[in-house]
Amino acid sequence: MMNNEKDNLLIHPYDSQYSRDNDEPVYEDFISRQEFINRTGIFVTPQYFGMFYDDFMESHMTVDEFLDKIEETYTGEIFEIPLSGTFKYMIMDDDVSCMGQYPDAFPEDLTIWEMMDSLATELYHKCIYSEKRIEEAIGIANDSIRLNEELRDTCKKLQQQRDELLNACKGFVQKMEKFHLVSYNSLNVAPSEPLN
Repeated sequence: MMNNEKDNLLIHPYDSQYSRDNDEPVYEDFISRQEFINRTGIFVTPQYFGMFYDDFMESHMTVDEFLDKIEETYTGEIFEIPLSGTFKYMIMDDDVSCMGQYPDAFPEDLTIWEMMDSLATELYHKCIYSEKRIEEAIGIANDSIRLNEELRDTCKKLQQQRDELLNACKGFVQKMEKFHLVSYNSLNVAPSEPLN
């Protein structure tokens, strides 16, 4: 297991202006994902980190006890890949180059861990953003359905009121025709035209 000395950090603390980590879950009674990676040497994405927290809570161990037994607990799930060679990337590709993520970091100071972390946090941020947009779209769709139902109900009520008004008008016209005929008959005068 790695110690937490500054020289041995796999992932350095983020710059205070860096905002993507604000979306990551923070557990008051556990350690941050970056500290988890630094202390265990196991890279884990923001999405997967919650699984470790759930297991930690079920273990009833202290954080140090849980981390000391991490490789024993997850035997067969942790894989190691020896790294060799040179990793080339474009400095202007912020997702890989970590621009703005680490304070005072120069490209030659970055580790593959930090680049992986940058990619993982960017993916996590996009997932969170997408989930929020999907929830908003579902809300808009539900509002549209509700408004459509309200409009349909209003149209039905207006149609019913129109039918009632037409029936009332027909009744009025029929009464007027009868009145008209009675009036002319009492005068013994033929009406010029019946009312419609």
